[in-house]
Amino acid sequence: MLALTYRAGHHSTSDGSTRYRQADEIDWWRLEQDPVASFGKWIKRKGWWSAEAELGLRSSVRKQLSHAIQVAEKVEKPPLADIFTDVNNVPPVQP
Repeated sequence: MLALTYRAGHHSTSDGSTRYRQADEIDWWRLEQDPVASFGKWIKRKGWWSAEAELGLRSSVRKQLSHAIQVAEKVEKPPLADIFTDVNNVPPVQP
């Protein structure tokens, strides 16, 4: 299977990509060429996947994510002073 990527969204909130791309081009890639959607359609046609399986998987993942978020929210926050030492082994020198 060939899977190409195409950035359907903007680079950032200040970048209106429709200034340099047509909206119908973006829609075509999003609706017709999305490799994940194409793969989903293919495995459904083969009988290897179903809407019911998709609902079950999404429900299971949603529960796992909800649990992970609840666990993460209970973790004690580090002191604010750790904001730089946790990122840089040696703090950068500021001019």
